[in-house]
This record gives sequence, C-alpha cells and structure tokens, in this order.
Amino acid sequence: MGMDKTQKIKMPMTAKTIPMICSWCKKLYDYKTWQVDESRRTGVSHGMCQDCLNKQNAKIHDPESRQNKKDKPE
Repeated sequence: MGMDKTQKIKMPMTAKTIPMICSWCKKLYDYKTWQVDESRRTGVSHGMCQDCLNKQNAKIHDPESRQNKKDKPE
C-alpha cells in the first residue's frame, strides 16, 4: 500500500541543548533543552536577557522619558 501524502512520518525525537542569545546586546545568557527531530540541525535561539529587559522596562515606566517625548515637536 502507498502512503497517503497527508500522513506525517514521525521522526525520532531527542533532547538538544540550544544556547539562547540576547537579540539586543548579543550576549549568551542561557541554555534551554528542547525536544527536536533527531535529523534536524539546530543552532541558537534568540530572546532578551534580563539586563536588557530591565533597561527596556525602565524606559517604558520612567515618567521623565515619557515627558521628554511629549515635549519634543514632531
């Protein structure tokens, strides 16, 4: 019997450790273990490190930076 084209071939899964790199400052900040197909090549994953997250949150919640934006003519 032939295989239906809609059927997926299940690939063996394996746990791979993938480094996490901050998209903002480019530093390596963590390692995560994910289940991926054994046959797939994996590289790095991107996110935001805690330092950059804190800086961005400070900018968002800082009343002076908001006031400066309002005062500037467009």
